[in-house]
Amino acid sequence: MTKRLSVFTPAKINLYLQAYEEKLPDDFHRLETVYQTIDLFDQLSFELSSITEKHSEIKLSVSPAPQSHLVPLDGRNLAYRAARLFFDKTQITHKKININIAKKIPVSGGLAGGSTNSAGTLYALNYLFGEPLEQEDLLRLCLELGSDVPFCFLGGTMLGTGRGDLLTRLNLSLDYTFVLVFPPSDLELSSKQVYASFDELNKKSQPEIKIEKFMEILLTKGDVSKYLFNSLEEAVIHLSYWVETAKSAIDSRGFTSLVSGSGPSVFTIAPNEMTARQLLKQLANDGFKASIHRPIDNSFQIIVH
Repeated sequence: MTKRLSVFTPAKINLYLQAYEEKLPDDFHRLETVYQTIDLFDQLSFELSSITEKHSEIKLSVSPAPQSHLVPLDGRNLAYRAARLFFDKTQITHKKININIAKKIPVSGGLAGGSTNSAGTLYALNYLFGEPLEQEDLLRLCLELGSDVPFCFLGGTMLGTGRGDLLTRLNLSLDYTFVLVFPPSDLELSSKQVYASFDELNKKSQPEIKIEKFMEILLTKGDVSKYLFNSLEEAVIHLSYWVETAKSAIDSRGFTSLVSGSGPSVFTIAPNEMTARQLLKQLANDGFKASIHRPIDNSFQIIVH
């Protein structure tokens, strides 16, 4: 019998990201960040069937899209690796899983596309097999896949410390309107590239306020739009002139722009929907692809076929 389901996995942005020069024992930079999931989704479709061979088989495919050629279909893909980790952990055999990814989140765009796909894969497989793993087990597997994968599994608004994997939920429901500018389909920056560029910078940018004050404003529903901060931003701009032009197009109109994560996607917070739509039109006239998004409090949306 074949089982099918689809999971919509959301993108994340970083409202605040302080990367310190000091490194942790595992050679990762120490981070302080505020994560937020938004209503931009990839769709992962799963088809589970039985096979006679005494192993578990994984087949990955990607729906046609501008960046689909950039998505690996083997062990380099985080969704593939997540499926393999799940089967290794549970020792489930005689099964074949077909995973199709329909991309809406830019590849290597600083929006955690690969991370959210891998977290969604663990969630979907655990659901398909009757939840053999507890959430704690799944989060441990998430951490093997990447520093931001545990957040992608949980979603909402969270403080991340350590290498971004030590999470504290911020119990609030944000009512922000984000305008997100998508990078060109041929522009992708790896985290490795960005952190190498960050390490080479002689002068690191410093936030106007510390993260404790940022969270205080956030939790009291104040306006954080002018305090958005990402210490990796200069490193991203150094690697891509497009980022500088996108930021300038936003900043010149009275908004505060920010690179999300390791970039190159750029976003801002608009005061309301009408202003966001006006900015969207202006950015389109400048030749930028952009869209409006809202924060969401959860991680995945699941559809059982």
